Amino acid sequence: MSELQDEMSWSDSGWMDPAPSPMEPSNPSTPMKSAAASARKAAVKRAVKVAVVKKAFRKARAKKAVKRAVKKAVRTKKRAVRRTLRTRRRAVKRVLRTKKRAARRMARTRRRAVRQAGRKVRRAVRKTARKARRAVRKRT
Repeated sequence: MSELQDEMSWSDSGWMDPAPSPMEPSNPSTPMKSAAASARKAAVKRAVKVAVVKKAFRKARAKKAVKRAVKKAVRTKKRAVRRTLRTRRRAVKRVLRTKKRAARRMARTRRRAVRQAGRKVRRAVRKTARKARRAVRKRT
């Protein structure tokens, strides 16, 4: 039994495993190296994941900024169009107002001329009537 115990060693799993022979190189640092490598791999993987997420965030932010800029440009353009239309409408209204004013002035002038002409005619008629009455008086 003791011979068997010399050949077998107690392992972590609790089973008896054959002990390494003195000829086999026992390298206890190998599992540590593999653990360090896997930790490094995990760190790299995590870093890559973080970088990907950050890149996605940057892209999203840039996209949002572009959207915002486009919306602002559209708003500005619409405002400019509205302003232009308003200016044109005002100009048209101004022209129409001026035309109306001119038409009113001309109508007023025409009415005045008609009134004055009527007055002149009536005055002439009265004058003629007066002359006729005077002439009749002189004859008698």
